[in-house]
Amino acid sequence: MAHHDQFIAAILPGRRRQADVVEGDVWVPPTGSRLKLNVDALVRQGIGAAIGGVLRNNDGELLWVFAEWCDDIFDVDAAEALAMERGLEITRDCSINLLDLESDSQVMVNALIKPGINLSYFCRIIWNIENKAKAVGGVTFHWTRRRANIVAHKLAFYAFSCDSHFFSFHVPTS
Repeated sequence: MAHHDQFIAAILPGRRRQADVVEGDVWVPPTGSRLKLNVDALVRQGIGAAIGGVLRNNDGELLWVFAEWCDDIFDVDAAEALAMERGLEITRDCSINLLDLESDSQVMVNALIKPGINLSYFCRIIWNIENKAKAVGGVTFHWTRRRANIVAHKLAFYAFSCDSHFFSFHVPTS
């Protein structure tokens, strides 16, 4: 359990001075009974990609976290898409619906919310995400600034230092 506590302490953002916070820089909880899944990804050339995600309720309580290191992905858009896919798989497996999925990848969020046929090089990935979102039900996609997505970003960064390629765990509420 000590490892779990150290991990949580490592990913939670520290306090910021009020002057450092601008509109859009802070995480905003979902409304009503919805849950919010924040995901992020980073790529290191020659090493691969890492993804992370955090599921929280409208009180901001951590419900689930995940991180994965992928040594065969070197494209940031593909990594961001994988983060969305993994997060949707976890929420589907937990029978969660009414979900706000938030990412700081404007490219991926725009590809998912803009109407019409997607003819980009990652159209198959978009199709997979859309189908997984339908399986979850009640999913909305939103773009957010990096600073409002910092916990997911830290999880992705943490994945590079993990012993295993994938980990996830439910965070018990007190």
